[in-house]
Amino acid sequence: MALILAGKVGSSIASEIGTMRITEQIDALEIMGVNSASYLILPKIVAAVVFFPFLTILSIAIGIIGGWAIAYLTGIMIPADYVDGLLMDFKPYSIVYSLIKTAVFAYIITSISRRSTVTLPRAIRSKWAPPRRAPWCQFRGNHDL
Repeated sequence: MALILAGKVGSSIASEIGTMRITEQIDALEIMGVNSASYLILPKIVAAVVFFPFLTILSIAIGIIGGWAIAYLTGIMIPADYVDGLLMDFKPYSIVYSLIKTAVFAYIITSISRRSTVTLPRAIRSKWAPPRRAPWCQFRGNHDL
Protein backbone atom coordinates (compact mmCIF):
# COMPACT_ATOMS: atom_id res chain seq x y z
CA MET A 1 0.00 0.00 0.00
CA ALA A 2 2.83 2.39 0.82
CA LEU A 3 4.51 2.16 -2.57
CA ILE A 4 1.20 2.64 -4.37
CA LEU A 5 0.44 5.74 -2.31
CA ALA A 6 3.95 7.10 -2.83
CA GLY A 7 3.74 6.61 -6.57
CA LYS A 8 0.19 7.77 -7.17
CA VAL A 9 -0.15 10.59 -4.67
CA GLY A 10 3.43 11.79 -4.93
CA SER A 11 3.43 11.94 -8.71
CA SER A 12 0.07 13.71 -8.88
CA ILE A 13 1.16 16.38 -6.39
CA ALA A 14 4.46 16.91 -8.19
CA SER A 15 2.88 17.13 -11.62
CA GLU A 16 0.09 19.45 -10.47
CA ILE A 17 2.43 21.91 -8.80
CA GLY A 18 4.94 21.61 -11.64
CA THR A 19 2.27 22.44 -14.20
CA MET A 20 1.14 25.40 -12.11
CA ARG A 21 4.73 26.63 -11.99
CA ILE A 22 5.18 26.32 -15.76
CA THR A 23 1.91 28.09 -16.55
CA GLU A 24 2.91 30.84 -14.08
CA GLN A 25 -0.10 30.35 -11.82
CA ILE A 26 2.17 30.28 -8.76
CA ASP A 27 3.81 33.52 -9.88
CA ALA A 28 0.33 35.08 -10.15
CA LEU A 29 -0.45 34.01 -6.58
CA GLU A 30 2.79 35.56 -5.35
CA ILE A 31 2.03 38.82 -7.19
CA MET A 32 -1.40 38.94 -5.52
CA GLY A 33 0.34 38.61 -2.16
CA VAL A 34 -0.82 35.07 -1.39
CA ASN A 35 1.67 32.76 0.28
CA SER A 36 1.77 30.09 -2.40
CA ALA A 37 3.29 27.41 -0.14
CA SER A 38 0.55 27.64 2.46
CA TYR A 39 -2.17 28.00 -0.15
CA LEU A 40 -1.12 25.12 -2.42
CA ILE A 41 0.97 22.70 -0.38
CA LEU A 42 -0.33 22.87 3.19
CA PRO A 43 -3.83 21.53 2.33
CA LYS A 44 -2.25 18.56 0.53
CA ILE A 45 0.00 17.78 3.49
CA VAL A 46 -2.87 18.05 5.99
CA ALA A 47 -5.17 15.92 3.82
CA ALA A 48 -2.54 13.20 3.42
CA VAL A 49 -1.65 13.12 7.12
CA VAL A 50 -5.33 12.87 8.08
CA PHE A 51 -6.55 10.52 5.32
CA PHE A 52 -3.72 7.96 5.04
CA PRO A 53 -4.36 6.51 8.55
CA PHE A 54 -8.00 5.92 7.51
CA LEU A 55 -6.74 3.98 4.51
CA THR A 56 -4.54 1.95 6.85
CA ILE A 57 -7.50 1.11 9.10
CA LEU A 58 -9.53 0.14 6.03
CA SER A 59 -6.79 -2.13 4.68
CA ILE A 60 -6.36 -3.82 8.09
CA ALA A 61 -10.10 -4.42 8.34
CA ILE A 62 -10.31 -5.80 4.79
CA GLY A 63 -7.37 -8.11 5.50
CA ILE A 64 -8.93 -9.48 8.68
CA ILE A 65 -12.36 -9.95 7.08
CA GLY A 66 -10.77 -11.54 4.02
CA GLY A 67 -8.80 -13.96 6.18
CA TRP A 68 -11.95 -14.94 8.05
CA ALA A 69 -13.85 -15.40 4.77
CA ILE A 70 -11.12 -17.64 3.36
CA ALA A 71 -11.08 -19.69 6.56
CA TYR A 72 -14.87 -20.03 6.43
CA LEU A 73 -15.31 -20.69 2.71
CA THR A 74 -12.41 -23.07 2.12
CA GLY A 75 -12.59 -25.00 5.38
CA ILE A 76 -8.82 -24.69 5.90
CA MET A 77 -9.46 -23.88 9.52
CA ILE A 78 -12.39 -23.28 11.80
CA PRO A 79 -13.36 -19.57 11.75
CA ALA A 80 -13.55 -19.57 15.56
CA ASP A 81 -9.88 -20.64 15.69
CA TYR A 82 -9.03 -17.80 13.31
CA VAL A 83 -10.73 -15.27 15.59
CA ASP A 84 -9.11 -16.82 18.70
CA GLY A 85 -5.71 -16.55 17.03
CA LEU A 86 -6.31 -12.88 16.25
CA LEU A 87 -7.40 -12.12 19.80
CA MET A 88 -4.56 -14.11 21.36
CA ASP A 89 -1.83 -12.10 19.63
CA PHE A 90 -3.60 -8.71 19.51
CA LYS A 91 -1.60 -5.78 20.86
CA PRO A 92 -3.19 -2.29 20.72
CA TYR A 93 0.31 -0.84 20.49
CA SER A 94 0.66 -2.34 17.00
CA ILE A 95 -2.38 -0.44 15.76
CA VAL A 96 -1.23 2.85 17.30
CA TYR A 97 2.28 2.33 15.93
CA SER A 98 1.01 1.65 12.42
CA LEU A 99 -1.22 4.74 12.43
CA ILE A 100 1.61 6.99 13.62
CA LYS A 101 3.97 5.49 11.06
CA THR A 102 1.40 6.05 8.33
CA ALA A 103 0.94 9.70 9.28
CA VAL A 104 4.71 10.28 9.22
CA PHE A 105 4.97 8.50 5.89
CA ALA A 106 2.18 10.70 4.50
CA TYR A 107 4.13 13.80 5.50
CA ILE A 108 7.27 12.43 3.86
CA ILE A 109 5.43 11.60 0.60
CA THR A 110 3.96 15.07 0.28
CA SER A 111 7.19 16.81 1.29
CA ILE A 112 9.31 14.94 -1.26
CA SER A 113 6.74 15.57 -3.98
CA ARG A 114 6.67 19.25 -3.13
CA ARG A 115 10.43 19.47 -3.18
CA SER A 116 10.68 17.82 -6.58
CA THR A 117 8.88 20.74 -8.17
CA VAL A 118 11.33 23.19 -6.65
CA THR A 119 14.63 21.43 -7.42
CA LEU A 120 14.05 20.53 -11.09
CA PRO A 121 14.62 23.09 -13.85
CA ARG A 122 11.44 24.96 -14.74
CA ALA A 123 11.08 23.61 -18.29
CA ILE A 124 10.98 19.94 -17.26
CA ARG A 125 9.16 20.02 -13.92
CA SER A 126 5.77 18.75 -15.03
CA LYS A 127 7.20 16.17 -17.45
CA TRP A 128 9.92 14.52 -15.34
CA ALA A 129 8.95 15.18 -11.71
CA PRO A 130 6.30 12.43 -11.40
CA PRO A 131 8.33 9.45 -12.66
CA ARG A 132 11.47 10.56 -10.83
CA ARG A 133 9.87 10.88 -7.41
CA ALA A 134 8.03 7.58 -7.03
CA PRO A 135 11.22 5.47 -6.77
CA TRP A 136 12.88 8.10 -4.56
CA CYS A 137 10.04 7.90 -2.04
CA GLN A 138 10.50 4.13 -1.80
CA PHE A 139 14.24 3.66 -1.87
CA ARG A 140 15.65 6.88 -0.55
CA GLY A 141 13.18 7.61 2.21
CA ASN A 142 13.59 10.88 4.09
CA HIS A 143 17.19 11.49 2.97
CA ASP A 144 15.79 13.79 0.28
CA LEU A 145 14.08 16.17 2.72
